[in-house]
Amino acid sequence: MTVRIYPPHLHGSITIPSSKSHTMRALLCAGLACGESSIESPLLSADTRTACAVLEQLGVQIAESSENPKTLTVIPPKRCFASPLSRCFAVSAESGGGAERGDCSSGEFSQQKIAGEIPLNFGNSGSLLYVLGVLLTASNRSYCFSGDASLNSRPVEPLLAIYRQAGLSFSCNSASADADGAAVPPLRVSGQLVAQDYELYGPFSQPVTGLLYVAPLLNGITRIFFKNAGETPYLRMTVQWLKKAGIEIESSVDCTEFAVKGGQLYQPFSAKISGDWSSAAFPLAAALVCNSPVQLFNLDPNDVQGDARILSIIRQMGARFSVNAEKQCIQLEPSADLLRGGSFDCGDIPDAVPALAAIACFAKGKTTLTNVEVCRFKECDRLHAIAEQAGLFGAVITEGRDFLCIENGGVLRPAQVQSLGDHRIAMMLAVIACGIAARFLHAEPSCIEDFDCVSVSYPSFLEDFTALGADIRSC
Repeated sequence: MTVRIYPPHLHGSITIPSSKSHTMRALLCAGLACGESSIESPLLSADTRTACAVLEQLGVQIAESSENPKTLTVIPPKRCFASPLSRCFAVSAESGGGAERGDCSSGEFSQQKIAGEIPLNFGNSGSLLYVLGVLLTASNRSYCFSGDASLNSRPVEPLLAIYRQAGLSFSCNSASADADGAAVPPLRVSGQLVAQDYELYGPFSQPVTGLLYVAPLLNGITRIFFKNAGETPYLRMTVQWLKKAGIEIESSVDCTEFAVKGGQLYQPFSAKISGDWSSAAFPLAAALVCNSPVQLFNLDPNDVQGDARILSIIRQMGARFSVNAEKQCIQLEPSADLLRGGSFDCGDIPDAVPALAAIACFAKGKTTLTNVEVCRFKECDRLHAIAEQAGLFGAVITEGRDFLCIENGGVLRPAQVQSLGDHRIAMMLAVIACGIAARFLHAEPSCIEDFDCVSVSYPSFLEDFTALGADIRSC
């Protein structure tokens, strides 16, 4: 879908959708539990629907038990789909021989399907690839993990580091024909993960989450040492959900060391999913750049989500707003003329980078977003996409290996841009286009191609922005 952005008149309030990250973790915990769980107000987006489909393929039953509020009932199979213990894998697939270990750096990849191999398509979800890519290796089965074109271009070296330490057999594709091509899906793995010490190197946090999920199912104690740690708020979120499911876990304050004893059972639970700060960043940014009073509900300022830190950053940038923790409401006041740049370490909040970049395009002075190399390995190379696509609007952006520098030196203008299939890039471009349209009421509308991808994390984006007074038309 292609959309055009016309002058907005933002005002009023919206309720922010539920958190994708919380929903994914809740689904996995419920699927591993020893009884029926209930998840209230889950986010039903492209990624979470893929998670439901994969879990159902693995024998988990998931059904909507209530519409108001929307509630999912999750019933795991009688025998855990990931456990190597007596509660073993329940999907009807015969165990096959192990795949030969491939040298992924050389681009070698066997296309031959292993007997009894279980193929799993993760769609566009990197979370499923990196988490289930570890979790399922406890079941001593053979798997082939793949996804859409975007997912099949994402690096799997963080998974291979775990496979090598555990002695698992694997093979995968290469991103290019040369010897230095990055290892990418399709990824085949066989063997059984064991409890031991694992040393992982960041900034990717998702494979660590995978180890934390699988460790309670193993025999013995699993210790994890996370070097060059990044995205640590997501690990705190994982620990929170594991404890909700009755798992005992020891973790350091900085989420760089963990110890989990094996032989534990996931317990069923009932939980409500909180609002998504990563999604909220975009209507928040739009309110600021359009100089508009907007209320955002369903946002818990004390939630473990790292992207809640965007409030601290925009306050430093001069934004005016108030927080009502009891009502879970953020009240944004017109303050576009007060916005100024600054330098912000975003190593723990890489998903907030596109929204912050959009705000920075309208801020006085220079804004530097640092420690964000992990953004290059999302649905697209987000650092390059931000520099390239926002640059088409006239933004002056310098792209470094692990930073972006946005300077208020260019003349912003409407443009025709592309999301590159990345939901957060699409929403960033919509925010910038709204900000430009609010300033140049009689200019030609900006045009954003491939806008459908917003459904990955924010399926109600167009509906919510329209409710606030944005004028976004499909064409």
